Amino acid sequence: MSSLRDRLEDVRRRVANASERAHRDPAEVRIVAVSKTVTSETVAEAYHLGQADFAENRVQELCDKRAALDADGVHPKWHLIGHVQSNKAKLAAGLSDIIQSVGSLKLAQLLDSHSRDQG
Repeated sequence: MSSLRDRLEDVRRRVANASERAHRDPAEVRIVAVSKTVTSETVAEAYHLGQADFAENRVQELCDKRAALDADGVHPKWHLIGHVQSNKAKLAAGLSDIIQSVGSLKLAQLLDSHSRDQG
């Protein structure tokens, strides 16, 4: 089995090749690693290999991984890619840097309000 380093390099190479074919600068493409089902230790390893953005699809999983990684001084950019329930909007707003799964105007307004309250 290939190492995490090898797999990340392969993804980066494929993104660079696709970017070149599309006449785009590869630096304009953000690779977001979905960390669902992997441990916080694996996320930390990928972060130390240069992977800066990670995504979770559940607020509680993001909460757990972020807490573990923050304690170790690892601070990636977090994306939330799963459905956010209104009752978890405050927590989601405080944990994630980017929420990519807003399904209604009401939820967007709620997230905006919580984000403003939390600075």
